[in-house]
Amino acid sequence: MIFQTPVRSLRAIARRIIRRRAYWVLVLAVLTSIYLGRAWNASRPISIPPAIVLPTAPPLAYKVVHARYDKLPLSKVFDDLSSQLGVPFSVDWPALKELSLEPATPVTLSPDQPLPFKDALVLLGSSKILSDLTTNPVVVSTESEIFAPKRFVKIIYSIADLNHVVTPDIYTDAEPWSRGRDMASLITRVIDSPQWASNGGLSMITDHDQTLIIDAAPCTHYQVQQFLNALRKK
Repeated sequence: MIFQTPVRSLRAIARRIIRRRAYWVLVLAVLTSIYLGRAWNASRPISIPPAIVLPTAPPLAYKVVHARYDKLPLSKVFDDLSSQLGVPFSVDWPALKELSLEPATPVTLSPDQPLPFKDALVLLGSSKILSDLTTNPVVVSTESEIFAPKRFVKIIYSIADLNHVVTPDIYTDAEPWSRGRDMASLITRVIDSPQWASNGGLSMITDHDQTLIIDAAPCTHYQVQQFLNALRKK
């Protein structure tokens, strides 16, 4: 009896230690599973269709206008379109002159029905007239002027909340995945690809892990913003 009490006490202590150890093992397992689950969700790639549906121009571009004209001077045509859209126009006549378009150039259009403003511009300039609908007043000019470096704006975009949007398959072992590089590659593939410096254009995009620095025309920034917003809704 003298030696049984200490033995029983040791057994009781051992059982308590085992129970406590099992408790902490269980807690550690639960915390580990929660952490791994969050990490997997954060890094899980999402499927981005090659032709992701997002607006490439402000809604103003799709506003329907009546564009029936009979030998009306081009300046009057722009006045009429401006009135229909309810926004002022700033026409770059020196640039349009390179397309042999002047204020007095007669315009004759007879579409079968009203059409979006962007399509009316195509009829006016055979796809060579562009407009920057992100500015006020709306700038009407040529592609070379719309995307001229003198109009570029540098904006820093945070992409820290887009780490779930990755396509690591486009990189090799020698070029490990980077959130910024991946997003920059995605943008230059989806948004007006020829304008980017990597594709021979003038617009610049510099990638960092948490941010993108983009130096481009206002209309390009609009497209980038719409694209990032579309990804955030995924």
